[in-house]
Amino acid sequence: MVVPSRILTPELAQLIMVEALKRGIDPKELIVGRGTASVNPATGEEEFGLFSERASKNQTGRNPEEQQLSLGWVERQMIPKSVEQNVRGALNRLTGEELSNSQQDRLYNDVIRNINRGNALKFQSINPKDDPMSLTSEQCAIVRGELKTLYENKSPVASAADEQFRKVLQSGRVVCP
Repeated sequence: MVVPSRILTPELAQLIMVEALKRGIDPKELIVGRGTASVNPATGEEEFGLFSERASKNQTGRNPEEQQLSLGWVERQMIPKSVEQNVRGALNRLTGEELSNSQQDRLYNDVIRNINRGNALKFQSINPKDDPMSLTSEQCAIVRGELKTLYENKSPVASAADEQFRKVLQSGRVVCP
């Protein structure tokens, strides 16, 4: 069974994830086209669900209690690619385009891993190419919250990202009420 994204609510996605975890299936293996599914050795095609070779061998490597802690990943799988691109572009502007490529990638990955779908969607209307780039007070609060989370998670880019964010605010290249 394939569940179309237009009917995959966060609640349904969470239910599917919980049921997969109960059966020892890594939920990432249930997502089509992400390269994380089990591959049928006879056909070379992706296979999903309870009858896949990996699922039948319970090779997730994590117990269900540990996997329950990462329920937020399901919600993040439903962030549209266009929004992810806006978030990446906005992060680049918010850090004054001063971080190295590896720092930018790390910052983006850390933020996408932590942000929830609802907050990510609030950046849908941002045009990272606007000069100055204007944020709403809600978007500014989200950015500040994500910076705080980076510090709490001891991200190696937290300090550099925070410093650059302060600089672009002072320069007026980003407007944050």
